Amino acid sequence: MKNIKFHIDSPIISSDGNTKLIAETNAVGIEGWLLADNGNCEIIARVASSGKEYLAITNIERNDVARVYPEILSAKNSGFFVSVPLGTDKDKIQLYCKAEEREIKIGEFEVNLKRKEYLPKLPDIVKGIRLGRNVYEGYQRGWGLQFDNSVGGKILNDPLFKEARLLAGSRTIVAEANLMNIFLIMKYNLKNIDSGHIIEFGSYKGGSAIFMAQIAKRLYPGIRVYALDTFTGMPDVDKEIDAHDESHFNDVDLDELKKYTQKIGLDNLEFHQGLFEDTAEPLLKKIEKVSLAHIDCDIYSAVAFSYEVVKNFMVPGGYVVFDDACVASCIGATEAVETLLIQRDGLHSEQIYPHFVFRIGLK
Repeated sequence: MKNIKFHIDSPIISSDGNTKLIAETNAVGIEGWLLADNGNCEIIARVASSGKEYLAITNIERNDVARVYPEILSAKNSGFFVSVPLGTDKDKIQLYCKAEEREIKIGEFEVNLKRKEYLPKLPDIVKGIRLGRNVYEGYQRGWGLQFDNSVGGKILNDPLFKEARLLAGSRTIVAEANLMNIFLIMKYNLKNIDSGHIIEFGSYKGGSAIFMAQIAKRLYPGIRVYALDTFTGMPDVDKEIDAHDESHFNDVDLDELKKYTQKIGLDNLEFHQGLFEDTAEPLLKKIEKVSLAHIDCDIYSAVAFSYEVVKNFMVPGGYVVFDDACVASCIGATEAVETLLIQRDGLHSEQIYPHFVFRIGLK
């Protein structure tokens, strides 16, 4: 490795000559592009005080670099991004390119951390529990995402969100606002209830499970994410209420998905293949406690079973998030929420935007 061209632009943080970085969250994000003569270079960020290392996401599309270096084929995918959690308010980060058992330092930064919570303050909303839900927190997330234009931008610029979203990539079809809300719950709210694992019913190509697993890896060491799906398409549907059919979502390569998660180091993510009726209960008896259940199913039977099987394993105040119950093509999912949670169990939602969020056993 003799020749390296690189640039660090890091638009998500303020910088002074690329030497001092100011971050407004508990992590700093560094991004840019790098061209190495052998085309194979790992980019590593090392925290000076702890010695901890963080591997950058690479091969990010950079058309701007390709236009400048059209003769270099690797220029189009020369981008990188790394999120570096920090435990102190001031530290140094060193950036290295590693290849052929050699390390070349490509940057060093002093970091000043200014921790800010970017959920909106709502002085006119009473704090506390009402009808089994935290109305204030529901307003913070839902109102913040729907009406406060600054919240979405701050989430997109949060290094942790950006890292998880890049790793999920096109593997998820979950709406961006829904991912943002899951991120807010995980970042600001899960820490306030008893510890429990995360389970997803309906994982398709694994994108949202990857997203949650990366966030959990950074914020909640020891918490695992369990992704359940047939990975071969829909089970039987009821055409009186469901718009989908058995041929939908049958284009998953589970072996490739598992290899990808191993490659990016997500050792806290497990995939469980099969019908929920066969896989969910034995798994839940094993893991015992769930703090967040993401029910990403489009049809009545799948949503109904997922809720029924997971509810007794939720920690007090645990979050049950329904991705599709507000989607126009998923009235079956809506009916399951209406019939089981609202009518039968008397639950009241903590959010209706961007999706239904309910709390289990919140007092």
